Amino acid sequence: MMTFAPECKNGLKLLAFLVKHGIVPAIGHSQATYKEVEECAKKGLKHVTHLFNAMPGFDHSEPGLIGAALNSKKLTFDIIADGIHVHPATLKFAIRTKGVDGVILISDNVCKMRLPDGGLAGSVLNLNQAVKNVMKFADIDLQDAVKMATINPAKLLGIQDRKGSLQVGKDADIVIFDDNLKVKYTIVKGNIITPLL
Repeated sequence: MMTFAPECKNGLKLLAFLVKHGIVPAIGHSQATYKEVEECAKKGLKHVTHLFNAMPGFDHSEPGLIGAALNSKKLTFDIIADGIHVHPATLKFAIRTKGVDGVILISDNVCKMRLPDGGLAGSVLNLNQAVKNVMKFADIDLQDAVKMATINPAKLLGIQDRKGSLQVGKDADIVIFDDNLKVKYTIVKGNIITPLL
């Protein structure tokens, strides 16, 4: 998977290259217009990275990348559910508009989330906390929240035959958490690993 901005020089050539080589193309950190995003979706665009962040806000006369992400049946999007990058009400609106199947939770976890000027550089969010947050912010159940962190991203990447759900024959990659969604164990290919938390 690679995130790009189609309005940049050779952006559409890059999109064609990604599609040709089986790399999932995603738009992010982009000033693309609604029309540009629609055209990219016709040419193989699959996903929008970090919805609402590093892109123009939604406008009724130019819905832009946000409008295209919410409106297009061809596109999924990921969102940082930390309550800072996206207001909880906006998160709830986006999930209700798109539907659980079109949304992926992402951590964007880095050691330092603020730039020297105060701007956001990333998040300190862990994915288990994102699941917990989305349940609270968007008023959805555990099953749907977990789906946005497991099978939805696996489907986007085309690896749902071995990742993203518990089924015979799939990789035994499992996270065990308690009632408060605190990670107790991770299991990678059947091997129990003690978490660092």
